Amino acid sequence: MLAGVRARWNPPEAPQLSSRAFGLAACVIALQVLVGWLLSSDATVALAIALLVPALALLLIRPQWFWILAFPANFLAKRVGPVGVDLSLADVAVLVAVLAALPSVPWHSRLLQQMQRLYAVYLSILLIVFAAAPDKETLISLAQRSSMFLGAILIGSALGHRGCLRPALVALLTASTIVSVEAMRRSIEIDFKPAYPFGLQKNAAGAMLGMSIVISFAALSVFRRTTVNAALLRICQMVLVGGLLATGARGAAIALAATLIVAVLRNEPGARRPATMAALVLVGLVAFSTVKSVDSEKTNNQFSSANSRIVTYNAAIKLWKRDPAVGVGIKYWRNPEFGNVVGFGEPHNVLVATLAETGLVGFAAFVILIFGTCVVALRRNSPLFRTAFLLIVFRLVDAQFGIFWVAVGGSLAWLFLGAAIGVEQAQADRITERDGPPGAIARGATPYRRPAPAWPTAVK
Repeated sequence: MLAGVRARWNPPEAPQLSSRAFGLAACVIALQVLVGWLLSSDATVALAIALLVPALALLLIRPQWFWILAFPANFLAKRVGPVGVDLSLADVAVLVAVLAALPSVPWHSRLLQQMQRLYAVYLSILLIVFAAAPDKETLISLAQRSSMFLGAILIGSALGHRGCLRPALVALLTASTIVSVEAMRRSIEIDFKPAYPFGLQKNAAGAMLGMSIVISFAALSVFRRTTVNAALLRICQMVLVGGLLATGARGAAIALAATLIVAVLRNEPGARRPATMAALVLVGLVAFSTVKSVDSEKTNNQFSSANSRIVTYNAAIKLWKRDPAVGVGIKYWRNPEFGNVVGFGEPHNVLVATLAETGLVGFAAFVILIFGTCVVALRRNSPLFRTAFLLIVFRLVDAQFGIFWVAVGGSLAWLFLGAAIGVEQAQADRITERDGPPGAIARGATPYRRPAPAWPTAVK
């Protein structure tokens, strides 16, 4: 507000809904549930049909809800659609959120334009791989990667630009806390063995919880700094650490330990607090015991996860040597042509998988994409960009033990980076709205009067 006049960047007040409107909405949803149940006996399909009309209506009335829900939707691992497409509910949620966010994306943001150009370079290089061996699987994978990376950045930028980051983080931390509680409950039931909360694969759940812990350390820069909020965040962090340990996700534990070490070395805000140091020590002990257990597995169990990964890595390198330049194709493990290779399967390491899939060309594209993204995050000193960089560190370390281009958790770091871009652009827009464009004050501009156009000297 400036001198009692509503600033143009402030969104309009939300209309108040009456009880009659709520009742009508409840009737519509009930009718949709009935129709979905009549059309399909599958509970998931029936629920999707039931929510179709309300979702379309909500897309028009409150599109920002889809941006907000894109954060916790990273937990939705259930597969939908044909097997060849290999989409999950998390992918569908991101796609819907992208459509909802497009009208509100701050396209004039220079940082956002840089990220678009960076991804265009990555995609252009990978098209060389596609030209070498064109197939439908590669096109589908490139479309999925575009949604997970660039689509997530667009969603986050719209969310941050419109001031919706706070409810998005509340939704994410709430969902993460629920998953953590279920993981601990489930682990206790099965004698402290690795838990699969709500059917989530333990490594995927652990990665999501680990990234949520990293985000929680930056939450005080988004939420109001009160004693209650600080206490709630501390409790949330302890629950999330307990949930991560309950999943037994060793890669996520190592990734969190590495990320916290980077945070301490960079002197991040709050990184040297007792809670952070305690979490670092605890997760560090888990990481150390993980290394010991892996060594034991390699010696005593021929079919352990550690040995199976090594066999898969060796097979991937063997296939990469067939065509070092462009690899043997994205998601080559689905190609029956390579089924006779010993140890054939999907390698749980982003570097090995990238070489085998796309060769040195695709590896160079991946390095350019990640390096450029880190540069964008490191050039800014705000808590949001610093947290985005830590999330990238977590994602890269975790991807040395898991799958990088996977739906569950695959978009969270890029969503947060986009939110940082949107928040920065919103602040720049407010300054421009108040003071005019850069250099305008020197030409006589005021917060209420735009500068006169600079006519050529001859016209003057």
